[in-house]
Amino acid sequence: MGKIRFSSASAHASVPTNNWDRVAVEPAYLRRLKLKNPELPAEELAKYAFDLDLANRILVAKHPNTSTETLEKLAGDDSARVRIAVAQNPKTTARILDKLLAHHGDDVYICRNVAVHPNATAGTLAMLSCRDDEIVLYNVARHPNTFAETLGRLLESESECVRNMAREKSQARLNQASVTKPKSVPVFSRRCF
Repeated sequence: MGKIRFSSASAHASVPTNNWDRVAVEPAYLRRLKLKNPELPAEELAKYAFDLDLANRILVAKHPNTSTETLEKLAGDDSARVRIAVAQNPKTTARILDKLLAHHGDDVYICRNVAVHPNATAGTLAMLSCRDDEIVLYNVARHPNTFAETLGRLLESESECVRNMAREKSQARLNQASVTKPKSVPVFSRRCF
Protein backbone atom coordinates (compact mmCIF):
# COMPACT_ATOMS: atom_id res chain seq x y z
CA MET A 1 0.00 0.00 0.00
CA GLY A 2 1.13 3.37 -0.84
CA LYS A 3 0.93 6.53 1.20
CA ILE A 4 -0.99 9.47 -0.05
CA ARG A 5 1.08 12.60 -0.22
CA PHE A 6 -0.19 16.11 -0.49
CA SER A 7 1.68 18.69 -2.34
CA SER A 8 2.53 21.79 -0.40
CA ALA A 9 0.30 23.96 -2.59
CA SER A 10 -2.84 21.90 -1.95
CA ALA A 11 -2.11 21.58 1.78
CA HIS A 12 -2.08 25.34 2.22
CA ALA A 13 -5.15 25.97 0.06
CA SER A 14 -7.53 24.69 2.74
CA VAL A 15 -6.04 26.75 5.58
CA PRO A 16 -8.06 29.94 6.14
CA THR A 17 -6.20 33.20 6.13
CA ASN A 18 -6.84 35.73 8.86
CA ASN A 19 -5.90 38.83 7.01
CA TRP A 20 -8.38 41.31 8.53
CA ASP A 21 -6.79 44.28 6.82
CA ARG A 22 -8.62 43.45 3.60
CA VAL A 23 -12.03 42.90 5.22
CA ALA A 24 -14.51 45.64 4.41
CA VAL A 25 -16.94 46.45 7.22
CA GLU A 26 -20.39 47.47 6.07
CA PRO A 27 -21.16 51.12 6.95
CA ALA A 28 -24.67 50.22 8.19
CA TYR A 29 -23.09 47.82 10.69
CA LEU A 30 -20.76 50.55 11.95
CA ARG A 31 -23.76 52.87 12.41
CA ARG A 32 -25.55 50.11 14.34
CA LEU A 33 -22.57 49.75 16.67
CA LYS A 34 -22.55 53.51 17.19
CA LEU A 35 -26.31 53.59 17.94
CA LYS A 36 -25.91 50.90 20.62
CA ASN A 37 -23.74 53.25 22.68
CA PRO A 38 -25.87 54.12 25.76
CA GLU A 39 -24.16 57.50 26.09
CA LEU A 40 -24.88 58.71 22.55
CA PRO A 41 -26.40 62.21 22.76
CA ALA A 42 -29.89 63.02 21.48
CA GLU A 43 -28.53 65.26 18.71
CA GLU A 44 -26.55 62.40 17.24
CA LEU A 45 -29.53 60.04 17.50
CA ALA A 46 -31.74 62.52 15.65
CA LYS A 47 -29.42 62.27 12.63
CA TYR A 48 -30.29 58.59 12.25
CA ALA A 49 -34.06 58.89 12.75
CA PHE A 50 -34.65 58.66 8.99
CA ASP A 51 -31.88 56.20 8.14
CA LEU A 52 -32.69 53.87 5.26
CA ASP A 53 -31.68 50.89 7.40
CA LEU A 54 -34.70 49.69 9.41
CA ALA A 55 -32.52 48.26 12.21
CA ASN A 56 -30.95 51.68 12.79
CA ARG A 57 -34.34 53.41 13.02
CA ILE A 58 -35.49 50.78 15.53
CA LEU A 59 -32.35 51.36 17.61
CA VAL A 60 -33.00 55.11 17.62
CA ALA A 61 -36.65 54.55 18.67
CA LYS A 62 -35.57 52.28 21.54
CA HIS A 63 -32.61 54.37 22.72
CA PRO A 64 -33.09 55.94 26.18
CA ASN A 65 -31.47 59.23 25.11
CA THR A 66 -33.74 59.83 22.11
CA SER A 67 -35.51 63.17 22.43
CA THR A 68 -39.29 63.43 22.49
CA GLU A 69 -39.15 65.42 19.24
CA THR A 70 -37.37 62.55 17.50
CA LEU A 71 -39.78 60.04 19.03
CA GLU A 72 -42.70 62.07 17.70
CA LYS A 73 -41.22 61.97 14.19
CA LEU A 74 -40.59 58.22 14.46
CA ALA A 75 -44.20 57.65 15.56
CA GLY A 76 -45.17 58.34 11.94
CA ASP A 77 -42.63 55.91 10.48
CA ASP A 78 -43.78 53.54 7.72
CA SER A 79 -42.52 50.51 9.62
CA ALA A 80 -44.73 49.00 12.33
CA ARG A 81 -41.61 47.77 14.12
CA VAL A 82 -40.33 51.33 14.53
CA ARG A 83 -43.71 52.53 15.80
CA ILE A 84 -43.82 49.66 18.32
CA ALA A 85 -40.31 50.60 19.51
CA VAL A 86 -41.55 54.18 20.01
CA ALA A 87 -44.47 52.87 22.09
CA GLN A 88 -41.97 50.93 24.24
CA ASN A 89 -39.63 53.85 24.88
CA PRO A 90 -40.02 55.17 28.47
CA LYS A 91 -39.53 58.77 27.28
CA THR A 92 -42.55 58.60 24.97
CA THR A 93 -45.08 61.18 26.15
CA ALA A 94 -48.84 60.75 26.49
CA ARG A 95 -49.30 62.96 23.42
CA ILE A 96 -47.14 60.67 21.30
CA LEU A 97 -48.99 57.62 22.61
CA ASP A 98 -52.30 59.22 21.63
CA LYS A 99 -50.87 60.02 18.18
CA LEU A 100 -49.85 56.38 17.75
CA LEU A 101 -53.35 55.22 18.68
CA ALA A 102 -55.03 57.79 16.46
CA HIS A 103 -53.10 56.75 13.35
CA HIS A 104 -52.33 53.10 14.09
CA GLY A 105 -54.95 52.02 16.64
CA ASP A 106 -55.83 48.98 14.56
CA ASP A 107 -52.37 47.50 15.26
CA VAL A 108 -52.80 45.22 18.28
CA TYR A 109 -49.11 45.46 19.20
CA ILE A 110 -49.30 49.26 19.40
CA CYS A 111 -52.36 48.93 21.65
CA ARG A 112 -50.65 46.37 23.89
CA ASN A 113 -47.58 48.55 24.35
CA VAL A 114 -49.61 51.69 25.01
CA ALA A 115 -51.70 49.79 27.61
CA VAL A 116 -48.58 49.05 29.69
CA HIS A 117 -46.79 52.37 29.15
CA PRO A 118 -46.39 54.36 32.40
CA ASN A 119 -47.27 57.64 30.61
CA ALA A 120 -50.62 56.40 29.32
CA THR A 121 -53.37 58.69 30.56
CA ALA A 122 -56.66 57.58 32.08
CA GLY A 123 -58.47 58.81 28.96
CA THR A 124 -56.22 56.78 26.68
CA LEU A 125 -56.76 53.71 28.85
CA ALA A 126 -60.52 54.28 28.75
CA MET A 127 -60.35 54.25 24.93
CA LEU A 128 -58.32 51.05 25.01
CA SER A 129 -60.88 49.39 27.28
CA CYS A 130 -63.23 49.22 24.27
CA ARG A 131 -60.89 46.87 22.39
CA ASP A 132 -61.48 43.16 21.93
CA ASP A 133 -57.94 42.00 22.69
CA GLU A 134 -57.77 40.23 26.06
CA ILE A 135 -54.14 41.24 26.67
CA VAL A 136 -54.95 44.92 26.09
CA LEU A 137 -57.94 44.73 28.46
CA TYR A 138 -55.94 42.91 31.14
CA ASN A 139 -53.17 45.51 31.02
CA VAL A 140 -55.69 48.36 31.11
CA ALA A 141 -57.24 46.76 34.22
CA ARG A 142 -53.89 46.53 35.99
CA HIS A 143 -52.60 50.00 34.97
CA PRO A 144 -52.36 52.43 37.91
CA ASN A 145 -53.83 55.33 35.86
CA THR A 146 -57.09 53.56 34.97
CA PHE A 147 -60.29 55.34 36.04
CA ALA A 148 -62.64 53.60 38.47
CA GLU A 149 -65.38 53.86 35.80
CA THR A 150 -63.15 52.03 33.32
CA LEU A 151 -62.53 49.31 35.90
CA GLY A 152 -66.30 49.03 36.34
CA ARG A 153 -66.68 48.47 32.59
CA LEU A 154 -63.93 45.84 32.67
CA LEU A 155 -65.78 43.99 35.45
CA GLU A 156 -68.31 43.08 32.75
CA SER A 157 -65.69 41.69 30.35
CA GLU A 158 -66.14 38.28 28.76
CA SER A 159 -62.66 37.30 29.92
CA GLU A 160 -62.42 35.89 33.43
CA CYS A 161 -58.82 37.03 33.93
CA VAL A 162 -59.76 40.61 32.94
CA ARG A 163 -62.72 40.57 35.36
CA ASN A 164 -60.50 39.19 38.14
CA MET A 165 -57.83 41.86 37.59
CA ALA A 166 -60.44 44.64 37.49
CA ARG A 167 -62.02 43.31 40.69
CA GLU A 168 -58.61 43.07 42.38
CA LYS A 169 -57.65 46.65 41.38
CA SER A 170 -61.06 48.02 42.45
CA GLN A 171 -60.78 46.29 45.82
CA ALA A 172 -57.21 47.54 46.30
CA ARG A 173 -58.33 51.11 45.59
CA LEU A 174 -61.19 50.80 48.08
CA ASN A 175 -58.82 49.46 50.72
CA GLN A 176 -56.34 52.23 50.05
CA ALA A 177 -59.06 54.89 50.21
CA SER A 178 -60.31 53.59 53.56
CA VAL A 179 -56.80 53.58 55.03
CA THR A 180 -55.87 57.06 53.81
CA LYS A 181 -59.23 58.65 54.56
CA PRO A 182 -58.99 60.61 57.80
CA LYS A 183 -61.40 59.46 60.43
CA SER A 184 -63.99 62.00 61.33
CA VAL A 185 -63.61 63.59 64.70
CA PRO A 186 -66.85 63.62 66.65
CA VAL A 187 -68.14 67.08 67.31
CA PHE A 188 -69.86 67.48 70.65
CA SER A 189 -72.67 69.90 70.58
CA ARG A 190 -73.80 71.78 73.61
CA ARG A 191 -77.23 72.81 74.21
CA CYS A 192 -77.57 76.43 74.60
CA PHE A 193 -80.51 77.62 76.62
